[in-house]
Amino acid sequence: GPFDLMPAEPLPAAEADGGPTCLLAALGFKLEAPDDHVFRARDPSPLAERCEELGGCELQRLMACPVVIGYFSPTPRPPLHLTLRTACCGSAFCGASVAVGSKEAASFDDEGVLEVRRMRAGGDMLLRVEGVPLYLLPGGSQHQALSYGPFEPEKLSLE
Repeated sequence: GPFDLMPAEPLPAAEADGGPTCLLAALGFKLEAPDDHVFRARDPSPLAERCEELGGCELQRLMACPVVIGYFSPTPRPPLHLTLRTACCGSAFCGASVAVGSKEAASFDDEGVLEVRRMRAGGDMLLRVEGVPLYLLPGGSQHQALSYGPFEPEKLSLE
């Protein structure tokens, strides 16, 4: 910016039904979002809404009062798949569950997979495994700590 705004063809006189004739009423926005975000434009356009409701020139209103044209939202992180299977043949432990942090324990599915929410920046996941003999768990302990990033890995394994 700044950008010159001009109509492609002459604007008609004010319409009989009081509809918007201001050039800014038809202005659309396509913004480049920062990393790890998406832009969501307000729909309908607040410029068109204000012109329709109030009539007149939107430029004069914009000089006096800003307007929200959209939002930047964080890109959703993919879920993290936590797996718990036997080391010998990769079978699931029937009835096994895991508590992530201070949350209640959740059960693994029939394939030994549990989908958990990934923290935005990644981090360490503190786990308490239940329903599996301790001698079959890594380090012989039901308490495990696993690290992960914002996008990688796709799955973490407790084998």
